[in-house]
Amino acid sequence: MRLAPSGFLLTLGLLAACAGTRSTTPGPFPSLQALRHAILAADPAARTALWDTLVAQARLPYIAGDSVAFLYRGDATTVQWQGSFNAFGRMTQVPNTGQRLGDTDWWLFAARFPTDARLDYWIEADGERLLDDTNPHVFKPVGQPLSSELRMPRWRPSPWIAPQPGVPTGTLSDSLLIDSEALGYRVHYRVYTPPAYERRRRLPTVYVTDGPSYYHEDGGRMPIILDNLLAAQKIPPLVVVFLDPKDPEPPHRNRRNDEYLLSNAFATFVAEELVPVIDAAYRTDRDPAQRAILGSSYGGLNAAFFALARPNIFRKIGMQSPALEGASRIYDRYVQARLPADTRFFISTGTIADTRAQADRFVALLEQKGATFTYHQLSDSHTWGNYRATLDDALIYLWSE
Repeated sequence: MRLAPSGFLLTLGLLAACAGTRSTTPGPFPSLQALRHAILAADPAARTALWDTLVAQARLPYIAGDSVAFLYRGDATTVQWQGSFNAFGRMTQVPNTGQRLGDTDWWLFAARFPTDARLDYWIEADGERLLDDTNPHVFKPVGQPLSSELRMPRWRPSPWIAPQPGVPTGTLSDSLLIDSEALGYRVHYRVYTPPAYERRRRLPTVYVTDGPSYYHEDGGRMPIILDNLLAAQKIPPLVVVFLDPKDPEPPHRNRRNDEYLLSNAFATFVAEELVPVIDAAYRTDRDPAQRAILGSSYGGLNAAFFALARPNIFRKIGMQSPALEGASRIYDRYVQARLPADTRFFISTGTIADTRAQADRFVALLEQKGATFTYHQLSDSHTWGNYRATLDDALIYLWSE
């Protein structure tokens, strides 16, 4: 039975009651099947009214419990959704193709995610990349086009990632250069110093790989997080060294794969060339227990390697979504390793198309050794939205007493 437009709009009235909000309840459609049936049962005018109301109420993508309906309207032969849930199309075994609903111009792709998940995605209509213009939430990855952002009902942003009124700000230096004998080339880096740095002494240090992505507003927002955590007395004042893997000349050449995959030359550069320069130029604590190495993806692999290659320099190890399979012999190295008793590890990973299996395996090795660590899993993927969300946890844990 087809719904008359007036009857259908009465159903839509239930949506109007939650105007301006994104309800955590399913609204008038308790399931995606009910939504699909309503779309197919409506006439064109009622269908348009439904679309307009769902958009006005910011209810697209449509969420019912842990089920999500991604919707698109338009003439197309094929509509797909690419996102962090399928490694942006690289995980071809993960379904991502929409279904045209009857003879309408509506397309629907259904999926299920944890109710606290956050994911990036875009639409491809006949191969053309499109933002989901029904979704007000967007995410801009570092150096990449905008993506739409799925926020499940129980997802909450980190409270530390936005500048807060009255919080003193640290200073991020201009780009500095160091000539490395170990690497045979020059390396860019920048240094963050905390507020009131000139009055401080013996500051702990953090060395961060993929540094520009960590300090960029579209990436880790680490200077903002540092300022906020320090003001809230969650961490001590820190000196942070952001290493840039890109070749200064030409800057488009990225050397991270050469540096982060268990490179003895890179470990020598950081430990024997850069650390002494930083310790001489800044008011740092030279105790290895007060020095951290932090990175994501291959940078997380590199951090695990530094714990073995330079335990006399780094005793705090931060690993975000560590891509350990990039050099899987790291596992054997840990089987054979003897770690200093005061080494501390922070490990985090997303549970959706991320490095969970690799992190699980690594954590099991740490447990066998009786190492000191914490392990965070969150309903996210291999993206900067993930790393940014757990950066406060990493800093607080690594610098807790």
